Amino acid sequence: REDLDDLMICAKELLDYFNDIIDFSNIEANSLPLIHKKFHFKTLLSKLIKLETPAANAKQLKLHYEHDEHIPDVVIGDNFRLYRVLVNLVSNAIKFTKTGFIRIATAVLSEDADKRKVIINITIEDTGIGISENHQDYIYEKFSRLNPSNQGKYRGLGLGLKIVKQFIADLDGDIEVESTLGKGSIFSCTLPFTIPLEHQTTNKGKRHSNE
Repeated sequence: REDLDDLMICAKELLDYFNDIIDFSNIEANSLPLIHKKFHFKTLLSKLIKLETPAANAKQLKLHYEHDEHIPDVVIGDNFRLYRVLVNLVSNAIKFTKTGFIRIATAVLSEDADKRKVIINITIEDTGIGISENHQDYIYEKFSRLNPSNQGKYRGLGLGLKIVKQFIADLDGDIEVESTLGKGSIFSCTLPFTIPLEHQTTNKGKRHSNE
């Protein structure tokens, strides 16, 4: 079982390396067209949780997901870019967290049924090493590292947050970070989506959480 867990984690790390290289190459070549298609928002988040759970379990971290039921079941947007943004942010949260938890939460910030627009906020919170205030301005630069001393301890290409920043800009969204060194970080993504005509009715359910 331990060997299989190690194999799964190593395969995930290799996949992340390749995905970052491919994403960055597409960004540099401007060869990744925007996608406007219907997708199930909650299903995409569930897929993300399933992908990241083994890595969290290996470090005995609690991976917690809170879904706002007011979010339309189906939205129109670039599901590829959204997924890659979330994979990078959650993978980083797990990588830089030794003990505690990673919490993913979604919330509707605004919805305009007439214009078929909904703005969704997604936050990824961790109890990891945090980011010092003087480093927060350039964490989105390519090949950037939090600290040179971390290079041997935390593996990666230093491309993940550069990709995140570019993909969110492509989606006409915004990203902010709140972090305290030694206590953890909260990345907050605000993204607009279109509501399909057949899904304009607002779901009146309440937020529930999955662990």
